[in-house]
Order: sequence, then structure tokens, then C-alpha cells
Amino acid sequence: MYSKLRAAALPDFQIPELKRMPIEELCMQVNMLDSSSKIEVFLAKTLDPPVSESIHNAIKVLRDIGALSTDETLTDLGEKLGSLLVHPVISRMLFFAILMNCLDPTLTLAYASDYKDPFTLPMLPEDKKRAAEAKAKLASLYERYGFGRYRQFSIFTITRTGTGEISYSLLTRQEGHKRISGHVHGTHMATNLQQVHVTKQ
Repeated sequence: MYSKLRAAALPDFQIPELKRMPIEELCMQVNMLDSSSKIEVFLAKTLDPPVSESIHNAIKVLRDIGALSTDETLTDLGEKLGSLLVHPVISRMLFFAILMNCLDPTLTLAYASDYKDPFTLPMLPEDKKRAAEAKAKLASLYERYGFGRYRQFSIFTITRTGTGEISYSLLTRQEGHKRISGHVHGTHMATNLQQVHVTKQ
């Protein structure tokens, strides 16, 4: 269901699949269907052909990755790349990942790069309200976490040595109170604080 305003903004006809799919993948499919014909000549016969410059750039990319030869015929690598239903560049990445024994992280990267963003903006008012509530809840949890960290490390001291070296010490509240009241000696405190030494230039 669409509102009248959104319906009026929609195009009269959907963009053809020929122009929605990656041009490199389209050129690979054309070559696999009819290897005797030039890719640009084949696509020129379609009802709404892609721009000639886009076709030339796609052919150049396919040649650079070794999928096409100079006369636009499929190489052995190109036949293997065309067997996978993903972009030729991603197919090549997957094949090299198998050779280098790093397929698992490469599959994650391939999935993330080949599909649309999973995070979409809701359209219905109820969905927008739920999204806003979830965002506010996440922000509240993050704020509480930051406040807890601040409460945990809330005593910050700065000392300067005779050589000009500045020592920053971040103590927990409990350790700081013990240090102030004299229950913990300085040598023992060195193991219970985080120190960063900065030399003054």
C-alpha cells in the first residue's frame, strides 16, 4: 500500500533488468550465450541497450581480471567465473581465497559487498515508532555503560618529575580512597592503576 504522494513520485515503468544488473556480469552472460558475436553488437539489438561507454569499461574490467581475451572470447578462468551467480570480480576473489586457504572471511566479504544494505528505513508509522524506541534503548544502554566506566575510574592524578616527565594515573574510586587514607602504599598502587608517561618536548 502506498500513499498518493508516494505513488505519484514512482516512475511509470520499472527500470529494465538489463540496466539494473552489473554490466560486467551482463557482458559475461552475453559471451556465454553467443561467443561468436561481439558483446556490444549483441547488446545493441536489445530494446533498451546500455551505454556504449559502459560496455567498453566492463569489457576492460573483464580483460584485467583475466576473464576475457583481447578478442572478447572467454578464457578458462572466465568460464569458471561465469559458473558462479555473483559478480565476476567477486568470483575471482573467491577462487583465489580457495587457493590461499582463507575462504571463510572472504565469503563474508563477498556476501556483504554483493547484496544490498540490510539496514533499511521503515515506511509505516508503527515501524518508525518501533525503530525510534530501539534506537533510544540502544543509546540509553551505551550511556549507562559510559557512566559506569566513569564511576569506576573517576580519580585522575597528574604528577610531574624533575626531568619534565608527566605521569597520568587513572585510579578506581576504591583504590583512590585507600591511597588517600594511607592504607595502600605507592609501590603497591603501581600494579593497580593505568599509567601513561608522556615526555615533555
